[in-house]
Amino acid sequence: LFRSLPVIDRVPEFAQVWPGHGAGSACGKALGAVPMSTIGYEKRYNHALAAAESEDAFVRFILDGQPEPPMYFAAMKRVNRDGPAVLGGVPTPGRVDAATIAGLDARSVVILDARPWERFREGHVPGSLSIPLELSFCTDAGSLIREDEPIYIVCAPEDLDEAVRGLIRIGLDRIEGWCPGDEVEASGAATATIDEIDVRQVLEGPKPGEALLDVRRGNEYQFGRIPGAANISHTRLMERIDELPDANLLLVNCLSGKRSARVCSYLKRLGREAVNIEGGYLAWEGAGGRIEQGRACPSSP
Repeated sequence: LFRSLPVIDRVPEFAQVWPGHGAGSACGKALGAVPMSTIGYEKRYNHALAAAESEDAFVRFILDGQPEPPMYFAAMKRVNRDGPAVLGGVPTPGRVDAATIAGLDARSVVILDARPWERFREGHVPGSLSIPLELSFCTDAGSLIREDEPIYIVCAPEDLDEAVRGLIRIGLDRIEGWCPGDEVEASGAATATIDEIDVRQVLEGPKPGEALLDVRRGNEYQFGRIPGAANISHTRLMERIDELPDANLLLVNCLSGKRSARVCSYLKRLGREAVNIEGGYLAWEGAGGRIEQGRACPSSP
Protein backbone atom coordinates (compact mmCIF):
# COMPACT_ATOMS: atom_id res chain seq x y z
CA LEU A 1 0.00 0.00 0.00
CA PHE A 2 2.78 2.43 0.91
CA ARG A 3 4.63 1.77 -2.33
CA SER A 4 1.52 2.66 -4.33
CA LEU A 5 1.37 6.21 -2.93
CA PRO A 6 3.66 7.81 -5.58
CA VAL A 7 0.90 7.16 -8.13
CA ILE A 8 -1.14 9.90 -6.42
CA ASP A 9 1.43 12.54 -7.39
CA ARG A 10 0.85 11.73 -11.06
CA VAL A 11 -2.91 12.32 -10.82
CA PRO A 12 -4.26 15.89 -11.19
CA GLU A 13 -5.66 17.38 -8.00
CA PHE A 14 -9.04 18.04 -9.59
CA ALA A 15 -9.55 14.30 -10.22
CA GLN A 16 -12.56 13.04 -8.31
CA VAL A 17 -12.39 10.09 -5.90
CA TRP A 18 -15.49 7.94 -5.56
CA PRO A 19 -15.43 5.27 -2.81
CA GLY A 20 -16.50 1.71 -3.53
CA HIS A 21 -18.92 1.78 -0.59
CA GLY A 22 -19.97 4.05 2.23
CA ALA A 23 -18.82 4.44 5.81
CA GLY A 24 -19.73 2.00 8.54
CA SER A 25 -18.05 -1.00 6.96
CA ALA A 26 -15.91 -3.53 8.80
CA CYS A 27 -13.35 -3.12 5.99
CA GLY A 28 -11.29 -0.56 7.87
CA LYS A 29 -11.09 2.07 10.59
CA ALA A 30 -12.45 5.64 10.63
CA LEU A 31 -13.88 5.44 7.13
CA GLY A 32 -15.12 8.82 5.96
CA ALA A 33 -18.82 9.42 5.40
CA VAL A 34 -18.47 11.88 2.51
CA PRO A 35 -19.88 10.50 -0.77
CA MET A 36 -16.94 11.72 -2.88
CA SER A 37 -13.65 13.59 -2.67
CA THR A 38 -10.80 14.86 -4.86
CA ILE A 39 -7.12 14.03 -5.02
CA GLY A 40 -6.27 17.57 -3.96
CA TYR A 41 -8.50 17.42 -0.88
CA GLU A 42 -7.10 14.05 0.18
CA LYS A 43 -3.49 15.23 -0.26
CA ARG A 44 -4.20 18.09 2.12
CA TYR A 45 -6.40 16.43 4.74
CA ASN A 46 -6.06 12.63 4.58
CA HIS A 47 -4.57 11.39 7.88
CA ALA A 48 -3.02 8.31 6.32
CA LEU A 49 -1.18 10.38 3.71
CA ALA A 50 0.00 12.72 6.46
CA ALA A 51 1.51 9.69 8.22
CA ALA A 52 3.44 8.65 5.10
CA GLU A 53 6.68 10.42 6.01
CA SER A 54 8.24 6.95 6.29
CA GLU A 55 7.10 3.42 5.52
CA ASP A 56 7.31 2.38 9.19
CA ALA A 57 5.18 5.33 10.33
CA PHE A 58 2.63 4.69 7.58
CA VAL A 59 2.34 0.98 8.36
CA ARG A 60 1.93 1.68 12.08
CA PHE A 61 -0.82 4.20 11.37
CA ILE A 62 -2.70 1.86 9.03
CA LEU A 63 -2.52 -1.19 11.31
CA ASP A 64 -3.11 0.48 14.68
CA GLY A 65 -6.73 0.18 15.78
CA GLN A 66 -7.95 -1.78 12.79
CA PRO A 67 -11.21 -3.60 13.59
CA GLU A 68 -11.10 -7.36 13.74
CA PRO A 69 -12.65 -8.48 10.44
CA PRO A 70 -15.53 -10.97 10.40
CA MET A 71 -14.53 -14.56 9.69
CA TYR A 72 -16.17 -14.55 6.26
CA PHE A 73 -13.73 -11.93 4.93
CA ALA A 74 -11.13 -14.61 4.18
CA ALA A 75 -13.65 -16.56 2.12
CA MET A 76 -14.71 -13.38 0.31
CA LYS A 77 -11.13 -12.67 -0.71
CA ARG A 78 -10.90 -16.15 -2.20
CA VAL A 79 -14.22 -15.73 -4.01
CA ASN A 80 -13.20 -12.33 -5.36
CA ARG A 81 -10.02 -13.89 -6.71
CA ASP A 82 -11.44 -17.12 -8.13
CA GLY A 83 -15.02 -16.12 -8.90
CA PRO A 84 -18.26 -17.07 -7.14
CA ALA A 85 -20.38 -20.16 -7.59
CA VAL A 86 -23.11 -19.62 -10.17
CA LEU A 87 -26.42 -19.93 -8.33
CA GLY A 88 -28.63 -19.09 -11.29
CA GLY A 89 -30.75 -16.75 -9.19
CA VAL A 90 -31.73 -16.22 -5.57
CA PRO A 91 -32.25 -19.61 -3.90
CA THR A 92 -35.76 -20.46 -2.77
CA PRO A 93 -35.33 -22.86 0.15
CA GLY A 94 -38.15 -25.29 0.73
CA ARG A 95 -40.48 -24.85 3.65
CA VAL A 96 -40.21 -27.49 6.37
CA ASP A 97 -42.39 -28.03 9.40
CA ALA A 98 -41.49 -27.33 13.00
CA ALA A 99 -41.01 -31.03 13.74
CA THR A 100 -38.26 -31.15 11.11
CA ILE A 101 -36.52 -28.14 12.66
CA ALA A 102 -36.81 -29.64 16.13
CA GLY A 103 -35.33 -32.92 14.88
CA LEU A 104 -32.20 -31.36 13.39
CA ASP A 105 -28.82 -32.02 14.98
CA ALA A 106 -27.68 -28.49 15.82
CA ARG A 107 -24.10 -29.72 16.07
CA SER A 108 -23.93 -30.46 12.35
CA VAL A 109 -26.39 -27.92 10.88
CA VAL A 110 -27.13 -24.30 11.73
CA ILE A 111 -30.63 -23.38 12.83
CA LEU A 112 -30.50 -19.65 12.15
CA ASP A 113 -33.25 -17.95 14.12
CA ALA A 114 -33.82 -14.50 12.61
CA ARG A 115 -36.63 -13.52 14.95
CA PRO A 116 -36.12 -10.55 17.31
CA TRP A 117 -33.90 -11.31 20.30
CA GLU A 118 -36.75 -10.86 22.77
CA ARG A 119 -38.71 -13.71 21.17
CA PHE A 120 -35.64 -15.91 20.81
CA ARG A 121 -34.68 -15.36 24.45
CA GLU A 122 -38.09 -16.48 25.64
CA GLY A 123 -38.10 -19.68 23.58
CA HIS A 124 -36.22 -21.30 20.70
CA VAL A 125 -35.29 -24.71 19.35
CA PRO A 126 -32.30 -25.97 21.38
CA GLY A 127 -29.00 -25.23 19.67
CA SER A 128 -30.39 -22.41 17.52
CA LEU A 129 -28.27 -19.39 16.66
CA SER A 130 -29.86 -16.00 17.28
CA ILE A 131 -29.10 -13.61 14.40
CA PRO A 132 -31.99 -11.15 14.11
CA LEU A 133 -32.60 -9.53 10.75
CA GLU A 134 -31.03 -6.18 11.66
CA LEU A 135 -28.31 -3.99 10.15
CA SER A 136 -25.59 -6.27 11.50
CA PHE A 137 -27.18 -9.44 10.10
CA CYS A 138 -24.47 -10.16 7.52
CA THR A 139 -21.59 -9.37 9.89
CA ASP A 140 -23.07 -11.55 12.64
CA ALA A 141 -23.89 -14.45 10.33
CA GLY A 142 -20.50 -14.27 8.64
CA SER A 143 -18.77 -14.26 12.01
CA LEU A 144 -20.61 -17.19 13.60
CA ILE A 145 -21.41 -19.52 10.67
CA ARG A 146 -18.84 -21.38 8.58
CA GLU A 147 -19.25 -21.31 4.81
CA ASP A 148 -19.61 -25.09 4.56
CA GLU A 149 -22.35 -25.44 7.18
CA PRO A 150 -25.92 -26.24 6.01
CA ILE A 151 -28.43 -23.66 7.23
CA TYR A 152 -32.11 -23.80 8.17
CA ILE A 153 -33.81 -20.45 8.75
CA VAL A 154 -36.52 -19.68 11.31
CA CYS A 155 -38.16 -16.36 10.49
CA ALA A 156 -41.34 -14.55 9.55
CA PRO A 157 -42.43 -15.35 5.97
CA GLU A 158 -42.00 -11.73 4.91
CA ASP A 159 -38.37 -11.78 6.14
CA LEU A 160 -37.25 -14.88 4.26
CA ASP A 161 -36.14 -13.21 1.02
CA GLU A 162 -34.07 -10.59 2.83
CA ALA A 163 -32.42 -13.23 5.01
CA VAL A 164 -31.56 -15.44 2.02
CA ARG A 165 -30.15 -12.53 0.03
CA GLY A 166 -28.03 -11.42 2.97
CA LEU A 167 -26.58 -14.90 3.44
CA ILE A 168 -25.71 -15.57 -0.20
CA ARG A 169 -24.02 -12.17 -0.51
CA ILE A 170 -21.42 -13.28 2.01
CA GLY A 171 -21.00 -16.78 0.62
CA LEU A 172 -23.33 -18.65 2.99
CA ASP A 173 -25.40 -20.31 0.31
CA ARG A 174 -26.02 -23.80 1.74
CA ILE A 175 -29.58 -22.88 2.73
CA GLU A 176 -31.49 -26.12 3.05
CA GLY A 177 -34.89 -25.00 4.29
CA TRP A 178 -36.92 -22.61 6.41
CA CYS A 179 -39.82 -22.60 8.86
CA PRO A 180 -42.06 -19.75 10.05
CA GLY A 181 -41.20 -18.57 13.55
CA ASP A 182 -44.85 -18.58 14.62
CA GLU A 183 -45.12 -22.23 13.66
CA VAL A 184 -42.07 -23.13 15.72
CA GLU A 185 -43.49 -21.32 18.72
CA ALA A 186 -46.96 -22.86 18.35
CA SER A 187 -45.55 -26.39 18.00
CA GLY A 188 -43.95 -26.39 21.42
CA ALA A 189 -40.51 -27.00 19.89
CA ALA A 190 -39.10 -23.73 21.25
CA THR A 191 -38.16 -25.22 24.60
CA ALA A 192 -34.78 -23.56 25.19
CA THR A 193 -34.29 -20.14 26.76
CA ILE A 194 -31.37 -17.79 27.44
CA ASP A 195 -31.08 -15.76 30.62
CA GLU A 196 -30.20 -12.09 30.84
CA ILE A 197 -28.71 -10.60 33.97
CA ASP A 198 -29.15 -7.07 35.29
CA VAL A 199 -25.83 -5.25 35.30
CA ARG A 200 -26.29 -4.37 38.97
CA GLN A 201 -25.91 -8.05 39.78
CA VAL A 202 -22.41 -7.93 38.35
CA LEU A 203 -21.15 -4.78 40.10
CA GLU A 204 -19.43 -6.79 42.83
CA GLY A 205 -17.69 -8.97 40.23
CA PRO A 206 -18.29 -12.54 39.08
CA LYS A 207 -19.07 -15.24 41.62
CA PRO A 208 -16.93 -18.40 41.97
CA GLY A 209 -17.24 -20.45 38.80
CA GLU A 210 -18.20 -17.41 36.71
CA ALA A 211 -16.11 -15.31 34.31
CA LEU A 212 -16.67 -12.10 32.36
CA LEU A 213 -16.35 -12.10 28.57
CA ASP A 214 -16.30 -8.85 26.59
CA VAL A 215 -17.02 -9.47 22.90
CA ARG A 216 -16.49 -5.93 21.63
CA ARG A 217 -13.67 -5.07 19.25
CA GLY A 218 -10.21 -4.62 20.70
CA ASN A 219 -10.18 -0.86 20.21
CA GLU A 220 -13.46 -0.54 22.13
CA TYR A 221 -12.11 -2.71 24.94
CA GLN A 222 -8.93 -0.64 25.09
CA PHE A 223 -10.72 2.57 26.01
CA GLY A 224 -12.87 1.16 28.78
CA ARG A 225 -13.92 -2.23 30.09
CA ILE A 226 -15.47 -4.04 33.02
CA PRO A 227 -12.59 -5.03 35.34
CA GLY A 228 -11.44 -8.61 34.87
CA ALA A 229 -13.25 -9.20 31.58
CA ALA A 230 -11.52 -11.28 28.93
CA ASN A 231 -11.76 -9.86 25.42
CA ILE A 232 -12.53 -11.83 22.28
CA SER A 233 -14.26 -9.90 19.50
CA HIS A 234 -17.44 -11.63 18.37
CA THR A 235 -16.16 -11.40 14.79
CA ARG A 236 -13.22 -13.72 15.62
CA LEU A 237 -14.79 -15.96 18.25
CA MET A 238 -14.93 -19.03 16.01
CA GLU A 239 -11.15 -19.15 15.61
CA ARG A 240 -10.42 -18.26 19.24
CA ILE A 241 -12.90 -20.51 20.98
CA ASP A 242 -10.09 -22.31 22.83
CA GLU A 243 -9.19 -19.01 24.52
CA LEU A 244 -12.49 -18.74 26.37
CA PRO A 245 -12.17 -18.43 30.14
CA ASP A 246 -12.35 -21.73 31.97
CA ALA A 247 -15.57 -21.16 33.91
CA ASN A 248 -18.88 -22.87 34.50
CA LEU A 249 -20.81 -19.75 33.49
CA LEU A 250 -19.77 -16.93 31.17
CA LEU A 251 -21.23 -13.46 31.77
CA VAL A 252 -21.11 -11.86 28.33
CA ASN A 253 -21.16 -8.16 27.49
CA CYS A 254 -20.69 -5.89 24.49
CA LEU A 255 -21.52 -2.19 24.19
CA SER A 256 -25.31 -2.39 24.40
CA GLY A 257 -26.16 -6.09 24.72
CA LYS A 258 -26.80 -7.00 21.07
CA ARG A 259 -23.52 -8.61 20.00
CA SER A 260 -23.28 -10.38 23.34
CA ALA A 261 -26.76 -11.83 22.80
CA ARG A 262 -25.59 -13.38 19.51
CA VAL A 263 -22.55 -14.77 21.26
CA CYS A 264 -24.60 -16.27 24.09
CA SER A 265 -26.64 -18.25 21.57
CA TYR A 266 -23.44 -19.37 19.83
CA LEU A 267 -21.88 -20.50 23.12
CA LYS A 268 -25.04 -22.36 24.11
CA ARG A 269 -24.95 -24.12 20.73
CA LEU A 270 -21.45 -25.32 21.65
CA GLY A 271 -22.64 -26.57 25.04
CA ARG A 272 -21.27 -23.71 27.16
CA GLU A 273 -23.36 -21.94 29.75
CA ALA A 274 -23.66 -18.20 29.12
CA VAL A 275 -25.89 -15.30 30.15
CA ASN A 276 -26.20 -11.91 28.53
CA ILE A 277 -25.47 -8.77 30.56
CA GLU A 278 -28.49 -6.64 29.71
CA GLY A 279 -27.52 -3.23 28.35
CA GLY A 280 -23.84 -4.17 28.14
CA TYR A 281 -21.00 -1.78 28.87
CA LEU A 282 -23.25 1.27 28.58
CA ALA A 283 -25.46 -0.08 31.36
CA TRP A 284 -22.37 -0.85 33.45
CA GLU A 285 -21.13 2.70 32.98
CA GLY A 286 -24.58 4.10 33.78
CA ALA A 287 -24.75 2.07 36.99
CA GLY A 288 -21.47 3.59 38.19
CA GLY A 289 -19.38 0.46 37.70
CA ARG A 290 -15.61 0.77 37.93
CA ILE A 291 -13.90 1.03 34.55
CA GLU A 292 -10.48 -0.25 33.54
CA GLN A 293 -8.52 1.17 30.64
CA GLY A 294 -5.46 0.00 28.75
CA ARG A 295 -4.33 -1.91 25.72
CA ALA A 296 -6.59 -4.60 24.34
CA CYS A 297 -5.59 -8.11 25.31
CA PRO A 298 -6.92 -11.54 24.36
CA SER A 299 -7.49 -12.89 27.85
CA SER A 300 -8.35 -11.77 31.36
CA PRO A 301 -6.01 -9.08 32.75
